[in-house]
Amino acid sequence: MQITRSLIAGALLFIGSTQFFLLLFVSTALYPDYNVNFNYISDLGETCRKTLGCHFVQPSSTIFNAASFILGALALIGFALLLAESRKKILPYLGMISGLGAAGVGLFPEGTGKVHGGFALLAFLFGGLAAIVSFRQVKFPFNIFSIILGVASLTFLGLFLSLTLGNLTSATQATVSGLGIGGLERLVVYPIVLWLASFGTYLMAANIAK
Repeated sequence: MQITRSLIAGALLFIGSTQFFLLLFVSTALYPDYNVNFNYISDLGETCRKTLGCHFVQPSSTIFNAASFILGALALIGFALLLAESRKKILPYLGMISGLGAAGVGLFPEGTGKVHGGFALLAFLFGGLAAIVSFRQVKFPFNIFSIILGVASLTFLGLFLSLTLGNLTSATQATVSGLGIGGLERLVVYPIVLWLASFGTYLMAANIAK
């Protein structure tokens, strides 16, 4: 078996996404009275409320912020390796931007306001786009699953932004609000992280099969 850039990239993407999933659950379990429906995911890194200000809840904050940074850093490195090896550049660029966003979420928690929000939007938007674009570089049936995961993430991102900005109709808002802002945000994030883990596995398997 030859050690290639894409093999290393696959391993990095798998490690980054898997550790994020595991540590997300650990940080949630260690956060007192955390509610997955009504707490933002980023509340794990730093919780901000208009009346109470911002505060860190340890050890959840350190665990979540570190997991987010590691996810982003490994994704950034992994897609940079793919960029050096691939003739089709759009997927690596999209993945690198998403990785930069995830790393920024860990470095600039909720208390940084619009800076944090900007990095989160980069991670969400470009992660969903990367999943969709990857269908050109992977085989059936994973190409179909990639499109589904990417479209699902971007659809829920649209609903998430519309809910937070108050742009939904009353009927749609009532339906979406049942998930809660935290539940809706997880439907944005989980498909991207699942795709990253799966794409990393795909890259490793493709290299081993050569």
